[in-house]
Amino acid sequence: MNEMLYIWSAVIIIGLIIEGLSVSLISIWFVLGAVISGLLNVAGLNEFGQIIVFFISSIILMYATRPLAMKYINKNVSKTNVSSLIGRKLIVLEKIDNIEESGKVKLGDVEWMAKSTDDNITIDKNKIVKVVDVQGVKLIVKETV
Repeated sequence: MNEMLYIWSAVIIIGLIIEGLSVSLISIWFVLGAVISGLLNVAGLNEFGQIIVFFISSIILMYATRPLAMKYINKNVSKTNVSSLIGRKLIVLEKIDNIEESGKVKLGDVEWMAKSTDDNITIDKNKIVKVVDVQGVKLIVKETV
């Protein structure tokens, strides 16, 4: 067994330890790149070629699979606090007029100050609106159709 195989084995072990401690897909791509380079080492590729393959394969694997992996890892993460309000539909309690700085909506048992997404648009009482953003203690809303 030559020294490069020891190096690839060490990269794999260290990468797996880091990945196990972080569980956020930080080093798994380098582990896979080291596996590929280790296999090429056994097949007889020279050291320079192994190093080039390691970096190229790690980068390609990261860019090709990370978005997909993150989608499945984060699919059960629920929105928390303010971010959970975005997309909710609410009833206007008080006419929303950005120029007059008026407007209230009701979310459950809580009244929130509200602003329209456009200063030129007013939204009448009892209309249904959708939260598109939160700025401080005000909900930014737009009327639903």
